[in-house]
Amino acid sequence: MLTLLVPIKGVAQSLGLPVHEADTFRGWNLPRPQNEAINLIIAVSFGLFIPPRILKAAEYGGLNVHPSLLPNFRGPAPLHHMIMAGEKTTGFTVQTLDHKSFDHGVILAQTPPPGLPIPLADKCTYDDLLQFVKPRASDMLIQTLRDRAFVPPLVETGGYKFEDLKHAPKITPEDRHVRWDEWDAATIYRRHRALQRLWNRVWVDGKTEKRIIFEDLESVPVTENYFPPGITDIADELKLSYRNQERDEQLPLEYVVFSTADGEKKPLFYAPDGDAIIVLSDSHQALRVKNITVEGQKMKPARRVMQAIGRSGAWQLALDPKGGNQVPSVQLVENVQQN
Repeated sequence: MLTLLVPIKGVAQSLGLPVHEADTFRGWNLPRPQNEAINLIIAVSFGLFIPPRILKAAEYGGLNVHPSLLPNFRGPAPLHHMIMAGEKTTGFTVQTLDHKSFDHGVILAQTPPPGLPIPLADKCTYDDLLQFVKPRASDMLIQTLRDRAFVPPLVETGGYKFEDLKHAPKITPEDRHVRWDEWDAATIYRRHRALQRLWNRVWVDGKTEKRIIFEDLESVPVTENYFPPGITDIADELKLSYRNQERDEQLPLEYVVFSTADGEKKPLFYAPDGDAIIVLSDSHQALRVKNITVEGQKMKPARRVMQAIGRSGAWQLALDPKGGNQVPSVQLVENVQQN
């Protein structure tokens, strides 16, 4: 039987409470501690759906603490999706455990409108938000129990009406897959704050594609030091540069080749910044990446990794005639030396 170590187990053991571990409800029945029936079930961050037969075995059914303002952000990953959506406020809900669906119970207690401001919302990470929510949600659950709000007749107290409900499905590896060609810097930075290690695939030569993991990202404003790239020379190969105000000169802009979700090969432009790199994502924000891990290798400074990949000489740049002299229209062609 597979079981996970969770903090509540240690707390229960320290209080002398019996612990029952199970990874499925199949064939499992509600225990009777000291030969007395359990009258209320409480589930918090619990990934299994509790079947009706278990809920009916408890006199008052079950309660759940959900870290969102239901019905918004229903699902198993509300805090992650809250950050990715750029929410500025948060809240929590105590609801009954529904017999048919997750997060569709009767709302017994909820953070009142307009919710609580998320501290430093533009920089808040998942761990930051979790630490903010946990003690406040716990207090709400305790107060709900003291008020005996779970005893019929139940009184629904939810006061939020949402025009466009956001959902919070389970996080998958694909959620960490950076869409450099689709997402702006703000979107990517929110993903990093919510999910941490983001990844993409780049071509290390003309035939080999490898996953690279961006270990840390930070948002930086686009200043005169980091203009979007401009075309400076078209000869045997298209050359790009950016303006460095501190050095008062045009410096070469570098790139690696990545694959889009549709399999199209595109350039990812970056400017060296010490051992880090600045990815010029859009005209309002850029991203500083300090360290990168190439699959099968150890973490290294981002600039060293990207320059090693770029030395393959497997690619050169060309302009899409339809796009004119604009960087977004730059396309990749295989270097003739690879043919």
